[in-house]
Amino acid sequence: MRKAFLGAVIVLLAVAGVVLLRRVLSPGPRIFRPPVPAAAGKNRLKYTVLRDGVNIHFKIRADNGVVSVKSGSHRFTFSGVLIPAQGKEVRFENRFCQGACRVSFNYFQPEFKGGRASLSLWILRAGKEVLRRNLEDHNRVGFFSEVLPLRKGDSVVVRKAGGAFALVGRPVFSRPGRRGFVFLIGVDTLRRDSLGMYNPSSRASPHIDRFARQAVVFENAFSVSSWTLPAFTSVFTGLYPKKHGVNFSSSAIETSQLLTPNLQGRFYTAAFTGDFFVSSQQNFYGGFDYFEESSDDPNLPDAARDLFEKVEEVLDLLPERSFLFLHTYQLHLPYLPERTLAEEYYRRIGERDGIFALRYLNIQGRGDFSGGLSPERRARVFRALYDAGVYTFDRRFGEFVEFLKKRGFYRNSTIILFSDHGEEFAEHGGWTHGHTLYNELLRVPLIVKLPGQTRGMVVERNVSIVDIMPTIFRYYGISLPEGLDGVDLLSKEKGRRLLRAYLAPEGIRKGVGGKIAYIFGEYKIIRNQRVDRLQEGIPMSSPAYRGLVEVYDWKRDPGETFNLLRRIKEPGLIRLVRKISRERFPAGEKRRRLPREIYRKLKTLGYN
Repeated sequence: MRKAFLGAVIVLLAVAGVVLLRRVLSPGPRIFRPPVPAAAGKNRLKYTVLRDGVNIHFKIRADNGVVSVKSGSHRFTFSGVLIPAQGKEVRFENRFCQGACRVSFNYFQPEFKGGRASLSLWILRAGKEVLRRNLEDHNRVGFFSEVLPLRKGDSVVVRKAGGAFALVGRPVFSRPGRRGFVFLIGVDTLRRDSLGMYNPSSRASPHIDRFARQAVVFENAFSVSSWTLPAFTSVFTGLYPKKHGVNFSSSAIETSQLLTPNLQGRFYTAAFTGDFFVSSQQNFYGGFDYFEESSDDPNLPDAARDLFEKVEEVLDLLPERSFLFLHTYQLHLPYLPERTLAEEYYRRIGERDGIFALRYLNIQGRGDFSGGLSPERRARVFRALYDAGVYTFDRRFGEFVEFLKKRGFYRNSTIILFSDHGEEFAEHGGWTHGHTLYNELLRVPLIVKLPGQTRGMVVERNVSIVDIMPTIFRYYGISLPEGLDGVDLLSKEKGRRLLRAYLAPEGIRKGVGGKIAYIFGEYKIIRNQRVDRLQEGIPMSSPAYRGLVEVYDWKRDPGETFNLLRRIKEPGLIRLVRKISRERFPAGEKRRRLPREIYRKLKTLGYN
């Protein structure tokens, strides 16, 4: 009895500490962004630089206060202005800081045959210079961040010398203080059962498992779709795919729907992504002070290592209150783990069928796995190869967590690790993702570590990835817009909640009809659309229902193998079956044609 009482006291004190720290870290707005001056000069420029015998092409765009630089496989996007070749400076007024103030902004100064731009930062007080800094770096996006002595009314001026254009990002003024980062880490295609805290037989995630022991683990988290674009759009809008409308490979987000701009009153915002469906092409850059994407990510065995090392390089420079979104395709087709880590993993588990797949097996766009293997061995080979990718990401994530601890960033930071969808290895006769709404694709990992948290916790209730941003907003005291589908993950909600998931007809794969799923307690209802034409409003007694509506008890039947449609008697469940049979599938009004290069790259990821 005494031990139970002491345990309860310890838990209460821990919760009280987290609440107190939350108040300390959320005193109110600490960020100021001056208006972006009106754009001037050309808004599209190109040039080439010969470096180490290689031609490096730069494509520059400036449009409506947003500038971007594309160099090779990387694109950098941020709020800012282009200073034309004949221009001299851009000026911002400090209306926020009085005393020590961190000033942070991106910039780009070119140096090429026939042109050069050199930038310097000036602080003017009553028209007189009080401070000057020369900006380094040419032909790459630079980042200036320094604590400066400012007074309200000072002018922050970036001046250009030379006869070339330059790009200057809108500065972010922030008050120095205790560092408290928010890391939102989206691991594309991460299966829930690859992690040990969900599946004790898995040995692919020792570092994530250790991290989870001091975090909140959501046992029953679901995605809203089984492919990347609608899923991540739901994360950043708090809306289901049916509502936000981004359901096709050619769709783009309405920037007015994004929640990230609402974070900017409290945080500096930055994103590092793997491009393709999480890129500026789909308008994900909205609300980010800095957005960097790399189209090399899915084809690099060390994609996760590059991502975390890139973030580690800039953390000391970032404002003390920063929100960072990190995304990688490390686990996505074509399944490229780091070879040394893959071999280490296979030795650890005694697997012989894994690493050789890198040498000769080819994965086609339609999920046709060649190589002359039996279906059973094929599934085992590719699952082993996939899990080696999980082991690769796990090692790099573990190193990142250790870096945060050594630098003193870990304790006061929020870290959210999640996946947009899983991956199928023939559980229902198919491969990869984007074609069904079964749990190997929909049920995903979700782990949340709060500032000051040292004790783990498991939440059993059903939740959705659409809840992630509303949780961040509520925790940091940021007001939420009305009409969101997502709710606070940390609320003490009771009762069964209806969750939804969607696949639009041929949204990402040809020949795949639309699908809708309802998750209600232990039940999942799936409605399938015939590829030819679905008759709306057919009665449940009709033979046409067979194969078009599926009902599963996913807790008793985790493989979703036995359709309960003919056996259900619960009135509420019958009403949901009738409701889902009347709901329309997502339509394609927002389709647009993407550049041919994008479609070619998507085929390398296994999409048709």
